[in-house]
Amino acid sequence: MGEWTVSQGYDGDITHKAEWGKALDFVIKDEELQTYQYPGTRMEHFYCFNKPVLACGDGVIEEVVDHVEDNAIGEVNTIENWGNSIVIKHLNGLYSKVSHLKKTRQKLSRAMLLNKAMF
Repeated sequence: MGEWTVSQGYDGDITHKAEWGKALDFVIKDEELQTYQYPGTRMEHFYCFNKPVLACGDGVIEEVVDHVEDNAIGEVNTIENWGNSIVIKHLNGLYSKVSHLKKTRQKLSRAMLLNKAMF
């Protein structure tokens, strides 16, 4: 299997526009630059599905959203488009949001301290 790579960066052409412009989307690509194994019809076919996620820095959890059902392949949830997410207040006063997480993946709660290796 390949490595994590950015599929859409800051001010991207797809969805990272205006107030959503400062976001990064990550995927895992294989040797053929595919993000899934054939046929790509189930979540488990995608290389990044259910993989560990690391926080980008130490901080305190400000918010946890863990009730959004995982989208079926090809479907888009326009009401809760961020999906399951965690908002982290970093020690330097900056915030980050990690989104599109698998439902019930988070074993984290508000006000919990975490470091970038814990997530």
